[in-house]
Amino acid sequence: MGFLTSIRNLVSSLFQGNLGRLSDKYGRRYLLLTGFFLTFSIMAILAFIKSPFMLIIVSVIQAFALSIVC
Repeated sequence: MGFLTSIRNLVSSLFQGNLGRLSDKYGRRYLLLTGFFLTFSIMAILAFIKSPFMLIIVSVIQAFALSIVC
């Protein structure tokens, strides 16, 4: 669990600055809706994961989606 948390924090911190610039350029509403949709989709996918490798991949995508929202 610590490994997944550190991956999520790393990915989120890498993308937050760039996504902030994108939200200034294209509008916050579009990016927020995209982030909420991705976060909802990832939460639904988490219920069906069976392998640890897929959990890592989904955690990275979840961190990207959460960096859009936060």
